[in-house]
Amino acid sequence: MAVVFHDAYLGRMTGDRRSVLACRSDELCRMPLYFRDQPTQETIPLATDYLRLAKAHRLFVHLELKVHDQEIQRVVDAAIASIASSQIALNALRISSFSLPALTYCHTQLPGAAYGIACHHPVEVAHLDCAALGVVSVHANVEAVQTADLAPLKQRGLEVYLYTVNHAASLAHLSADAFDGVFTKGSGTKFGVGFTGLPFIDINFEYRMGDFTELKTNGSTSSTDVTNKAFMISLSLPFVL
Repeated sequence: MAVVFHDAYLGRMTGDRRSVLACRSDELCRMPLYFRDQPTQETIPLATDYLRLAKAHRLFVHLELKVHDQEIQRVVDAAIASIASSQIALNALRISSFSLPALTYCHTQLPGAAYGIACHHPVEVAHLDCAALGVVSVHANVEAVQTADLAPLKQRGLEVYLYTVNHAASLAHLSADAFDGVFTKGSGTKFGVGFTGLPFIDINFEYRMGDFTELKTNGSTSSTDVTNKAFMISLSLPFVL
């Protein structure tokens, strides 16, 4: 049973000095969460509950599988169990990973899902039969690529996303039509709660408010003055205790 918690240790959010991995999931689910050093009526939630919340609010979920090579089947099975339990639609998910074996196994279990392959440089995945794996996007390191490196991906009909872009200057060396989007820490206000049980899981539910001064649309960039408020769920693979 997967739970959602951000820290490796419980102290900051619960007052308990143990690590998350030292506790059973049924015990974690009974622990009250703290706010300003005081216990609240809220307890550590189940990952399935967050996926159900995403479904209820019609949110799109990016689920990244961070998995050790020796744990692929167990971790992927846990992710699939959470998806099935929540009954979230597969078209509301993008499942990605740096691990090709994890994506391959996941595709055999969920062939109807859309997948993204993460890499440092696109040359690492140039040999992949993306259509056979259901891969529709490639996620690459913005510091490692040039426009010429991304052009072959676009020619194959793949979406391209770059990480991690915290400043517009990070994109100055790239053509605006070379990529579809970025992963960023952004600017503005963010409030979230999540769980990280390295190296297997990273699940976060976030409220974001950000100000934007530039807008990229169909390859062109224009000035704007927009405040965006949104809820977002970002998940790496659920960890089963």
